[in-house]
Amino acid sequence: MEKSTLIKPDLTTQPIQSRAKFISLYQQDFAIWCAQTITKLNAREFDNLDVENLVEEIGSLASRDRREVKTRIIVFLCHLLKRKYLPLPENFRGWALTIDEQSEQLNDILEQSPSLKIYLEEIFVKAWAIALRRTQAEYPDYRFPSEFLSGCLPKLPFGSITEITNLLSSEYPWKLLKD
Repeated sequence: MEKSTLIKPDLTTQPIQSRAKFISLYQQDFAIWCAQTITKLNAREFDNLDVENLVEEIGSLASRDRREVKTRIIVFLCHLLKRKYLPLPENFRGWALTIDEQSEQLNDILEQSPSLKIYLEEIFVKAWAIALRRTQAEYPDYRFPSEFLSGCLPKLPFGSITEITNLLSSEYPWKLLKD
């Protein structure tokens, strides 16, 4: 008895709807799927779109940007805490470079998607608490100001989106460090 072999069609040219019984192009080669989807959108071939995966991808883009904002603000705040409160001058330059890098990246994201400023404002106090906890765990032999340790986060000098974006400006973090 001969083994039957499934011959895979050329998925780069075959319409998405006609290949349901095969591995989808989306699963097989994401880059080609993206290129085909862009081509179909530009040609207004909406009936031939892989709508299910397109919706999933657009949703994941928004989630990805939100995760990136949260991760970058936490890293920014961790390094700001280290630079301000740890007497380790041999690390100052590296922490300063990280503060600048995270600030630049966050500002680029917020410029590209201004609506993420609202999200940043919503998560800022939580991000500050995470940054403080992580920094304390990393440097357990050092004490941080008691007002931060006591959980009085609403008394932070930041909180509104204006204050947060000021914090991310190129000069502002360095003003905080001079105190």
